[in-house]
Amino acid sequence: NKNGKTSLIWRAATDQATENGPNSQNWTIRLDIGAHPKGDLFTFEITRPEGQTLARIHMGANGRLELMGIGGIDTTSGDGGTQREDIAADRDTAVRGKSRTAIMGLVEELFGAEHKTSVSKNRSLLVGNDLLETVNHDHNTSISGKRTAQIGGGPDFPAPKAGNVALAYEVINGG
Repeated sequence: NKNGKTSLIWRAATDQATENGPNSQNWTIRLDIGAHPKGDLFTFEITRPEGQTLARIHMGANGRLELMGIGGIDTTSGDGGTQREDIAADRDTAVRGKSRTAIMGLVEELFGAEHKTSVSKNRSLLVGNDLLETVNHDHNTSISGKRTAQIGGGPDFPAPKAGNVALAYEVINGG
């Protein structure tokens, strides 16, 4: 209790010989609960004996939750139900390495406002079947280099017949 503000500060370690012996205070397990400035309500940390944080759970008095692990964070959701994520404010994601998503079912994305994508190098798109694009207003394309299109016009077998349409443009209500 300090000036009416209460706290619980608990320190522990896993190795008495090197971390928390009679002459050492190299704690590797740290818990701060309450008004203590480091706790700010609740902080649980796993650290190196020198104090560098390895993993941390922090719950602030303002309702903010922090989950941090310098070795990574794994979450697993079983097939017994849906995993939900509801975000009522903005979301920022920064990935300094690679990012990969593998989805075996339907992917549906709904955007209620403008959607911008910026790619600083090449972008590849591979569609294993049909590609359907619908634009309900203008479609503008700006190409600073050349444009090349390769159209197969159908399967190689049976051999394509002369007169089969490989590319068609249909212009409605305009020229």
